[in-house]
Amino acid sequence: MSARPTTSVSLIATTYNQPVDLDLYLETVGRQTTDDFEIVIADDGSGPETKAVIDRHRARLGDRLVHVWHEDIGYRKTKILNLAVRQARGSLLV
Repeated sequence: MSARPTTSVSLIATTYNQPVDLDLYLETVGRQTTDDFEIVIADDGSGPETKAVIDRHRARLGDRLVHVWHEDIGYRKTKILNLAVRQARGSLLV
């Protein structure tokens, strides 16, 4: 498996069982006129509805959309954010 290329900006977004909000976010960010960014979703244990939203947008965004998930065993937003930061390839984190 090859490593993802470095991008200028990594947009990191957290989510937990908010598929409608995430869908709107991905739709909006996906309309940017530049493609020198990646979107890293820090998912604190969401269910299949959230994964379905991400999979639908991945069809358009490709490997610029990264889903970092861990099991839902309580509120661990900080841990999933740290995992997402480690997955980020941008020279800037937003």
